[in-house]
Amino acid sequence: MVPRGSESGKSTPQSVPAGRIRDPKSKSLEAASSAHPKDPKASTPHITVARYAAVSFPACRDCCNLLCPVEMEQFDAHAFHSLELGFIVRDLEAALPRYAAVYNLDTWFAPNYAEVEFKVRGQPVAMDLDIKLAFSGNTQIELIEATGPGASLYERHLAEHGEGLQHLGFLVPSVPKRLAVAQQLGLEVLQEGHFTTKGGGRAHVVYLDTRELCGIIVELIEVSLYGLHLPQTPFTYNLAAITGDMTKTKIAK
Repeated sequence: MVPRGSESGKSTPQSVPAGRIRDPKSKSLEAASSAHPKDPKASTPHITVARYAAVSFPACRDCCNLLCPVEMEQFDAHAFHSLELGFIVRDLEAALPRYAAVYNLDTWFAPNYAEVEFKVRGQPVAMDLDIKLAFSGNTQIELIEATGPGASLYERHLAEHGEGLQHLGFLVPSVPKRLAVAQQLGLEVLQEGHFTTKGGGRAHVVYLDTRELCGIIVELIEVSLYGLHLPQTPFTYNLAAITGDMTKTKIAK
């Protein structure tokens, strides 16, 4: 699919000065906030999820243009194929049936971590994360319940906003390279995590304070297995469930 406004088949990343938000009435953002009229899947659940994010945080695409200009050439504004919606909940087991019903999802995955390491604003912290992941089309839904002395970022969100959407995540080939771009933009690293699963999979994630830039926290996600970068798809998650890196759960509808 060729994004609107592109004549060559590649979208041209648009720049936005740090600390500024694009006019939400601009044509590039209008395209992001509605499904393509010729898209036969325009009424499917994952397009609805993507449109929700696009309408709620339309400037986020421009933010990611700045942080991930190469990847964004392949970014489909109508499907948000690289998007993760990160929700914070107080009680994961209680919230899971509710989110499963809202997004019509019956298959969820829980990572089996062998090692975890967290930093909040550069300082090592102890934190326990209970995570469930699912896919609505190509959009990943993440539910997080966080406890421990290092969970201040999540606790503050719950105190100020209650349960709900906290961040948008994007898969990138190199978090350190994107951090260099973030540093040039003057963006603060709120939280950083390194995870290793029982089968040797590795994840490096960073929360950037992009709230002034695009209205919400942006998470950069890099996932690899023995040096090879892995796509985050239902297929790879089902394989991870076989190898023991994930635990797969079915929720009755």
